[in-house]
Amino acid sequence: MTLELIIILLLVIANGIFAGTEIALVSSRRSRLEAQAEEGDRRAQTAINLLEEPGTFLSTVQIGITLVGTLAGAFGGATIVARLTPSLAGLPVIGPYASTVALVLVVLGITYLTLILGELVPKRIALAHAESISRAMAPVMKGLATLARPLVWILRTSTDGVLRILGLRAEEPPPASEEEIKYLMAEGARVGVFAGTERELVERVFRFADLRVGELMRPRSEVVAIEIDMPPHEVRRIVEESTYSRFPVYQDSLDNVLGIVHARDVLVQGEALDLRKILRQPLFVPDSQLISATLRAFQMAHSAMAIVINEYGETEGLITLEDVLEQLVGEIEDEYDRVEQAVVRREDGSLLVDGLLPADDLRDLLDVDRLPGEEQYQFNTVAGFVVAQLGRLPRVGDRIVANGHSFEVVDMDGRRIDRVLIIPQPKPAEDEERSREQTARS
Repeated sequence: MTLELIIILLLVIANGIFAGTEIALVSSRRSRLEAQAEEGDRRAQTAINLLEEPGTFLSTVQIGITLVGTLAGAFGGATIVARLTPSLAGLPVIGPYASTVALVLVVLGITYLTLILGELVPKRIALAHAESISRAMAPVMKGLATLARPLVWILRTSTDGVLRILGLRAEEPPPASEEEIKYLMAEGARVGVFAGTERELVERVFRFADLRVGELMRPRSEVVAIEIDMPPHEVRRIVEESTYSRFPVYQDSLDNVLGIVHARDVLVQGEALDLRKILRQPLFVPDSQLISATLRAFQMAHSAMAIVINEYGETEGLITLEDVLEQLVGEIEDEYDRVEQAVVRREDGSLLVDGLLPADDLRDLLDVDRLPGEEQYQFNTVAGFVVAQLGRLPRVGDRIVANGHSFEVVDMDGRRIDRVLIIPQPKPAEDEERSREQTARS
């Protein structure tokens, strides 16, 4: 029976080679393999070639594992069980069931060896030395893949045929989802592979891809604009008192924007100021446009400011190149930026926030995926959220409760909400505990 055990052990080891090679290749860092290939390492190039055809490679591995497993099971059942049964037949209790007991013992033994020596140990080793094992085994796997190509084609064709009969389509999933990449970045930052700023940048890129112009624009009520027929001294006063470098120029109303003027051009003109001579072509973008498309529009128009319009062609506000870039790299502050913070964390745990704080930032502060009424009312700011919940024009002192927090309007700028106080609401268990404490004191 020694020979039979050696054969089964060799089959289990072969299973381990297939399993370990598979894990090594799929977990190898492609950048390292490419660097080794550029230095003339042919084995590394072979490993890269295998990774570029994952379907063929993985099918070959699966064929090898299935074949080895089948041979090990069949050989063990046919030989070792037959050798073991007579030995067990002489035992008083299990004698009548010697054949069944022998089969169970052989199955358990082969399964244990396969799990330890054919799966777990090889995969642990492969993970620890992925690139080295990939380079060592790549030529072998390439040869096996070449031999198994006809069988792989038959299996793939058969699988596709079954899927067609069932009315299903074989769609390959993306290499990695957004959540998987975020998780990998978080783990990399935790162990020191990535800096915290690198992780933050990647998260900003994903958020950037979903943002629309209406969420970032400066609303119409805060746009500093110049009327085309305004006296020169009045134009210069607006420019000199403002912290902005570019101004929309309109005629009659802000819905009729004629162009953009630069503060520098206004000041250089002096008393002979003629706005029509220094007007620059305005860039118009819809409020529903994705920010990524707006960035391309800025690049193509060689402009740093765009007028935001709604579906009716009315001016909703404006957006600048700086507004867009800040979504990728964070706040870009200069000496003219407003000192007042958009979010002030107070000692009691409450938050004092600007009414124009984007709804996306509010979700992050509250750690929620959605805000009540977000899809129905399509608001873009904290002020819009509060107005949507109130269902009317707000007043100082108005208060709503949502997502386990109360929102109180504490300051108004005309008809616009300027500041909102957000207070976490105690949970029911905390209320009961507080009530018991007050009862005990009394």
